[in-house]
This record gives sequence, structure tokens and C-alpha cells, in this order.
Amino acid sequence: LFFCILEAFAADLWEGDLCFGNSSSTTCTAGNRRTEHWTFDIVNQTCVNITTCLNDQTVFPTKLECQAACKYYTLCYEPRAVTGCAPQSKRPEPTWYFNSDTEQCEQDIICANVRNKFATKRECRQECPYGGIGHPCHLEEDVGRPCKRSKPSTRWYWNK
Repeated sequence: LFFCILEAFAADLWEGDLCFGNSSSTTCTAGNRRTEHWTFDIVNQTCVNITTCLNDQTVFPTKLECQAACKYYTLCYEPRAVTGCAPQSKRPEPTWYFNSDTEQCEQDIICANVRNKFATKRECRQECPYGGIGHPCHLEEDVGRPCKRSKPSTRWYWNK
């Protein structure tokens, strides 16, 4: 639920500001200690780990939170390369790409040197949020099973 709210907040209110700030490693002042955060690297279009004293709106505590907030700006949402290889190109090998329509990592044969291209499905899933596992905010309600020995607990889900 947290990631669903974070993504909705980022999309509705910030419209990319969370992803395009200027976070960099700085000299720490007395009382501040360096901590690891994740920030969006505009040049490489991916979330990267940084060590900083900053506690601003452009850093995230985890990679998944960075990916959820900045996903539309990542290389995962670049258009898929046109398939088909030129006769002079080397023999094509199967690769993986992130299909932004289905939000799945899918296999393809791509000769072009594009950024939305991964050697393995695992690489695609690691770089592209929810690649192949489905976006958590789009899952159906799971009512669970009755508890035998413990008290029932309250559970939450995102109501699409």
C-alpha cells in the first residue's frame, strides 16, 4: 500500500520534481551523519545509490521507492526497438525489454543498440519496477484465509 500511495503522490503532485532535483554528496556539518539513499540519475535514466547528508525531496530510502516515483522517466519506458536486423549485422541474440503497455519484461530479438534492452529477464526485472510481477497497485483484493488460532487482523489493499 505504501508504494501505491507514494506513486500516486509523486504522479499527482510532483510531476517529476522528485526525480529531477539536484542531489549530490556534500560535506557533512557537525551533527549530521552520512547515510545511504537512492536518487534518480537523469543522464543514465536509472535510480542510483548515493551517500549524502542531504535529507531533501529528491532522495529515497530504497531503490524500489525511487523506481516507483520516477518510473516514467526511466529507460524502461523508452520505446521498444523496431525488430528486424540489417543483413550486415551480427547474428541476433534473444534479449529482454520492458513492455510499458503490459508492465512486463518480455523476450525479443533486438539488433539495435537501444537502452531498453537487457541480457536476461532478471536484469530487466531488477532495473524496471514491477517487470514481470505486476504492479502491486493493480492486484486484486486478497481476502486471505480464516485464522485458526489467532485473532483476525485488518489488512489493506489499493482500491483501483
